[in-house]
Amino acid sequence: FPVTIEDVQGEKKGFYVLIGIKPNNYAKKIVKMWRARELQEIIDIGKKFNVKCAVIDAGPEIRTARQFQQASPWEVFLCRYNEHQHKNPNFDSKEGFVTINRTEICDDTHAVIAGDDTLILPRRTEEVEHFAVQMWNTARKLEIDEDTGNKEYDYIKIGSEGDDYYHTFNYLNLAFMRISVCKNEERKEHRRSALYRDWE
Repeated sequence: FPVTIEDVQGEKKGFYVLIGIKPNNYAKKIVKMWRARELQEIIDIGKKFNVKCAVIDAGPEIRTARQFQQASPWEVFLCRYNEHQHKNPNFDSKEGFVTINRTEICDDTHAVIAGDDTLILPRRTEEVEHFAVQMWNTARKLEIDEDTGNKEYDYIKIGSEGDDYYHTFNYLNLAFMRISVCKNEERKEHRRSALYRDWE
């Protein structure tokens, strides 16, 4: 399981958290989403889910992010967006950072929620509704530099609901790169597919 955390502003503000799993090579499954009040709460719940990797927002309080990194019993990467990076994510295990082009990882997230990949959510709750609103609260916009005429796409927040879960999902996409398919989930999917075949 990977765990991802967005908007690290200290425990007074709380943290947006996602825990996910890869049931197979084409699906992403979120098993828990919530807004935590304390870092220790995230660690305690993460242990119950046997978390293997975490990607956490490096800012705006990098000291808080580092505290989580040092206290966690699993691999933790602090994420920084790098607008000048145009390649695969750079995972630096020694320094504990991962860097990625913001537009590229937002493209990956958009592809998932637009249906290119299979996204499996927990049962419908108020928090899942909040997640859904935030995931559709970000739009791809073409930006044109008035001085150079260069054109680039960027993702901007629309509406007033915030985009914290959107960026938390960006980090989840990064964390998924560090884990393998869960064999137990894969066997469940095979059994479910076999049942469907029997019904046909």
